[in-house]
Amino acid sequence: MSGLIYNTWRGISTVKAFCSPAQPRSARQLIMRAYATKLVRYWQELEAAERASWNDYAVAHPDTDWTGNPKRLSGLNWFVRCNSRLMDMGITPVDTAPSVAAPAAIVSYQALNGVLSSQQIWELGPGTDLMADIWLLGPHSAGIETKINKAKHNSYTAYEVNDLTITGLSVGRYTFWARIVSEVNGLASTWKSDTADITAA
Repeated sequence: MSGLIYNTWRGISTVKAFCSPAQPRSARQLIMRAYATKLVRYWQELEAAERASWNDYAVAHPDTDWTGNPKRLSGLNWFVRCNSRLMDMGITPVDTAPSVAAPAAIVSYQALNGVLSSQQIWELGPGTDLMADIWLLGPHSAGIETKINKAKHNSYTAYEVNDLTITGLSVGRYTFWARIVSEVNGLASTWKSDTADITAA
């Protein structure tokens, strides 16, 4: 019947209403999808040797998902992933795969409690070609188990600055995540996280 889905679950007949798949369309999601679409077309224009460099990189470098488990990516996946980060930072995409390791994780990362704001601090980073990529989720219950896949991007800031104050927050607990992204090849470090309690006064 129209509008209903019939199924069997563990030997039990079930029926549920049909719901159209969710397609979130925030401004940032639309931008990132546009980057991915452009990069897939760009992949077809690469030289064979350039595509081979990404395919070889993919074989030798499994990625880590948000749960910390390793997973395999294709050369195209790595090309889009690295270059979409570069484009997101306003940097021109690169044609060949990285030849150096991903950046090390951000050191001594902390999110401080504050009044409608939270100061993010970390140990002074090396060089001038690394960015701290900051994400956040909140306000949320103090007892909730937060996950990076539900967080929203906040900003990029130079790693060597080692200080960022995020303003305009609501009262409650926030979880913040930070990683380091290379401005040379788009590779990213693993995540570090911290929580902060935001008050009105």
